[in-house]
Amino acid sequence: MNIKEVQKQMTHFPIKKIGNAPNSRVYKRTIRKSTDHLSTTSFDIGEGLSEITSSFDTYDQITEGVAEFIIEGTSITLKAGDSIIIPAHKSNMIRTNSHYKMIQTVI
Repeated sequence: MNIKEVQKQMTHFPIKKIGNAPNSRVYKRTIRKSTDHLSTTSFDIGEGLSEITSSFDTYDQITEGVAEFIIEGTSITLKAGDSIIIPAHKSNMIRTNSHYKMIQTVI
């Protein structure tokens, strides 16, 4: 899969460039390196991410809407403006009942 990165040294507004799509998740990679990446994701009502475990810390910032993060069985609700660091090697998933957008940085 060929994922085009955002052009460097140019102003961009990742949240404005990503829309909502019915019954789906829209994903845009901003930058990717061998061990980390920055991306913007938009989720429709009822969409989320299945349970995963990452080898890296993950910083998620909600920019629109509300989402429920479940980390190692503990539920945490985040709204626009909130952020969280998901520790490496911890199981986590995301659920929602509204449209939401987030910026994710994997370190």
